[in-house]
Amino acid sequence: MKKKLIWIQAVWVMAMAAGTAAMAAPGDYQTLHQFVPSANNGSRPVAPPVELGGYLYGMTPYGGFTNWGVVYRLRLSDNQYTNLHAFGGLDGRHPFGSLLPYGGLLYGMTSLGGTNNDGVIFRMDTNGAGYAVLHHFDAENENDGALPWGSLITTNGILYGMTYNGGPTNRGVIFSMQPDGTGYTNLHRFVGGAGDGKHPKGDLIVDNGILYGIANEGGSNNAGVVFRMASDGSGYANLYEFTGKPGNGRNPVGQLVKDGTSLFGTVGAAQGNAGSAFYLCTDGGAATFIRSFTSGANDGGVPEGSLIRHDTKIYGVTRYGGAHSKGVLCSLGSAYSNQYMWASGGEPIGDLLSVGNVFYGTTLRGGSGDYGTLFRFEPDTGDQQTASWCALTWIDGGGMGTTLAGDLNPARAYIRHSVGNGLPDQVYFGYGRTQNMDDPTWTWVPIEGYGVVNGGADYEFTGSVSRASAGAYFVAAKFVKGSHVYYNPATMGSWGDWNTKLFSSIGWTVTPLTAPSNAYARYVSDSQIDVQYQNDGVHWVVVFRKTGADAEFAAPVDGETYLPGSVNSDQGECVYRGGATLFSNTNLPPTTAYRYQLVTENYSIYSTGVVLSASTDSSRDDDGDQIANAWELSHDLDPGNGVDGLLDADQDHAMNWQEYVAGTDMNDEESIFTLENKAAVQPSGCTFSWSSEAGKFYTVWSMTNLVGGTRTALAAHVAATPPMNTFTNSDLSAETRILMIEVEH
Repeated sequence: MKKKLIWIQAVWVMAMAAGTAAMAAPGDYQTLHQFVPSANNGSRPVAPPVELGGYLYGMTPYGGFTNWGVVYRLRLSDNQYTNLHAFGGLDGRHPFGSLLPYGGLLYGMTSLGGTNNDGVIFRMDTNGAGYAVLHHFDAENENDGALPWGSLITTNGILYGMTYNGGPTNRGVIFSMQPDGTGYTNLHRFVGGAGDGKHPKGDLIVDNGILYGIANEGGSNNAGVVFRMASDGSGYANLYEFTGKPGNGRNPVGQLVKDGTSLFGTVGAAQGNAGSAFYLCTDGGAATFIRSFTSGANDGGVPEGSLIRHDTKIYGVTRYGGAHSKGVLCSLGSAYSNQYMWASGGEPIGDLLSVGNVFYGTTLRGGSGDYGTLFRFEPDTGDQQTASWCALTWIDGGGMGTTLAGDLNPARAYIRHSVGNGLPDQVYFGYGRTQNMDDPTWTWVPIEGYGVVNGGADYEFTGSVSRASAGAYFVAAKFVKGSHVYYNPATMGSWGDWNTKLFSSIGWTVTPLTAPSNAYARYVSDSQIDVQYQNDGVHWVVVFRKTGADAEFAAPVDGETYLPGSVNSDQGECVYRGGATLFSNTNLPPTTAYRYQLVTENYSIYSTGVVLSASTDSSRDDDGDQIANAWELSHDLDPGNGVDGLLDADQDHAMNWQEYVAGTDMNDEESIFTLENKAAVQPSGCTFSWSSEAGKFYTVWSMTNLVGGTRTALAAHVAATPPMNTFTNSDLSAETRILMIEVEH
């Protein structure tokens, strides 16, 4: 039986302290409603309301006659509050998400309750009538979900959502369902680990048929992931896996916000911070952390909700931080701004709702009983910028020049940002293959240290690029300040501002590594293969192995280090990494064919590969010269070198491979295969003979034309009778007959 994670009391039971929200500049803050745990009210809101027809609609996980939560409505014209529905258990309890207005109805989910106490999906009229459960979640059914933590979305007439638990691993699912409650389908079942997430605690977004979301845990570091997936459930992929390390984050919650080709979100505290705001490309790549919160008096801390895009900035709330540690409402524009700090109560852990130029939201605490509030806030939308913000002023030597793949480029870049326009949140120096688009081909190296130059007018950052694969690149500087991302102008020394787009005219050429040369693999014994090659005299060689004569290799991935003993399905097993020119692959099973790929390595950057074949099969002809491996070794030939089969060791005009096939001695010029007529045509036929070797078998062929005539087997599998074999052809029907002896091989 699967265990259910029920955290309700652990999350929401906290100390009570009376207090009301304070007014603070910038902006106009107003408390619209104070929640109280009663039959006619809600309690402890954790998600924002939605707006429909002049009303706010929302849910609270507590309150109502059972204290299991309510659906409420607030009329904006006079702030009149009404409970539309109080949850009773079988119809659901403890909703954590927001409502979804669709088709004139309200749709939502509860985390618990229903027939299985694993949560429900419901719908109701906007006046509170017609409440109906559309789906009862069931943790015991691996084709179902359990404990939905967030909200529903809709696209193309279909509902989509996620659950924290459920599925075969009980680590959560992504599901779809028709608005009438039919067609429930698990589109993705989370399993955790690298390449997947687990336990999502937020909402999906959809754009052009693609679903984007976050999972609270999972990924290589079990610190949470950002993912995308087609709306039909295909193509699931992690776009980013958080690390929890300094400068990063862990355990993201909430909903992503898409702005152009970027996804913005928040992530929980990591080492050295109190949570962060980040963005990354919709195609994946590295995440850029645009704000690391500290929970200080002038900063936010521990974001537990989503960001929203409004005017020129990104806005959000943090549960803690600010002068009173009660949370802040902040903006990330050209500079970070605390738009509002709660003096008491506070602890906003939901999202903001933007309606016109007004935000609506909820706080977990505050109000007359400290059971939470519903508030309204008008943000300060001022976000000014002046010219001459940023420049790439110089690169050592006047340019990037040319380097070898994997080598460090010694050129340092000197990047400036005007002090008057503030210190950027982050500065990068990077390289990419696309001149005018910050796409996944670009690698951005963060620059942390800086100085103040030009009489105190400019910040100066110095940095260099990282090791790169072979190719032709452009280089540029990148700046992040609030929600603004901008670049240096195309001309070195020219100044730009926060509207400057990427366009680089500075090139960098990286030449490829030389692949190993004169490489071959050869049979040594039934348990050993030797791989020989020449390296470039400077760099190591990495050898990969796969079983099978027809095995294929993928190229090693630049930036990834392969150590002996590691196995990758695409590259095979890494069996050697070092500077030698001979690798003896020992302790192999007999009669097995292998393929090897050899590449030159320079700091985990790789050359093209050289592919070789060999086996531990003594009877196999690895080098294709018609001679078995063991015979070559016993006669001082190389079973990895196909050329030596074409040589004539004893100068008897028979190549080595021919002597092997015939069974003669390749080192004795007297030992040679011969064919002779033994007599003229007799009444009984034509008799002839040839030299033979013990253990060999022969086929006798008759032909009328060497060029294109038909040949006929007169005798097959004729055993040798050393030193000579004799054969009589009794067919005298043709005046001319050509006879051929074939040594069976």
